[in-house]
Amino acid sequence: MATVRTNPAYAALAYRRTIIHNMIILLKREFVGLDAEPNRKMICEDVLHADSEVPAEEIIQYVEELEQEQHELTLELNKFEFTRKGGDDAKFQQAKARGSNGRNQKGGQGPR
Repeated sequence: MATVRTNPAYAALAYRRTIIHNMIILLKREFVGLDAEPNRKMICEDVLHADSEVPAEEIIQYVEELEQEQHELTLELNKFEFTRKGGDDAKFQQAKARGSNGRNQKGGQGPR
């Protein structure tokens, strides 16, 4: 039997969304500190030292842009369909029925 792989276009979108999701978490946790003081300061080396700390407002604005991109990627991912090759779901339905019967007979524990 051939190994089933994720559609490469879907995977690329999903990977990008995952990276963005983790960047949002990192920025919020480390540099914005929504629940407490931020753990770290983001420093811009392209401005005078007195202005080098990136304001939380700038980071929040960027996070909002990332959240918008994450939402757009989710919409794109939702355009993909996961279907069974050949459209024959009879074996799936049989396996599903056997599985639920086994759980009912064994007190809800399912197959071992």
